[in-house]
Amino acid sequence: MVIIMKKIIIYIINIFILILFLILTVSLTIKDITIDTAYKTTISTNKKENIKKEYPEIEQIEDVEIKNIISKYIDVIARDEDITITNEVEKILNKYNISEEQKEEIISKVNEKNDEIIETVKKEYVPSERDKFMLSVYNFLDSNILRVIIIILIFLFFILIVSLQESLYKWMKEIGSDLIIVGLSIIFILPNIITNINNTSLDISSIIDLGKLYFIIGIVLIIIFLIIYYIKKRKLALSI
Repeated sequence: MVIIMKKIIIYIINIFILILFLILTVSLTIKDITIDTAYKTTISTNKKENIKKEYPEIEQIEDVEIKNIISKYIDVIARDEDITITNEVEKILNKYNISEEQKEEIISKVNEKNDEIIETVKKEYVPSERDKFMLSVYNFLDSNILRVIIIILIFLFFILIVSLQESLYKWMKEIGSDLIIVGLSIIFILPNIITNINNTSLDISSIIDLGKLYFIIGIVLIIIFLIIYYIKKRKLALSI
């Protein structure tokens, strides 16, 4: 009876861990998804090529640098923050052989334009009730406090699983199985759910990559578990 109860408790804990991993995954990637989608929908490959043809001097600007700037403006809408892109612009300008005076002049003009953009966004963007709800969900998920709480809960559940198992190494089987299930769910099921909920072309490559990482770690843990299990089984057989 005690063994059955232990198995039931471990099964319930595994369900909670699966849910926590899924929430943590969304929390870790929601900003990247938003940035990648904004970048994909506003700056197409053709647009980039046309801009580079017209302004060949910006050839050295990389996608990640553009995404860092987009990230700042997302914070303006999501958190109603006043932002500056001075650091981002300075990193870009450092690639070019220009004087400090030229650099300061460009940064000054960019900051002026940046202030205009923020003022325009705050003045003209009036979120609907649905938008307000979506922004509150976004801010909740994109929270370091939430991530810390989830990681602590996963760690506590992990300790509980270890304490309920007969052998110290058997936790690898439970956590490994959880990671494999979460990984496969993210890779194959989550994209379909997102497509059905939201018809827009969300760029979920970052969350898929994390799903693949979970799957690989899960497989590694299961393999290590099986190796230890068969080594112990062989030793036991030889000792009889």
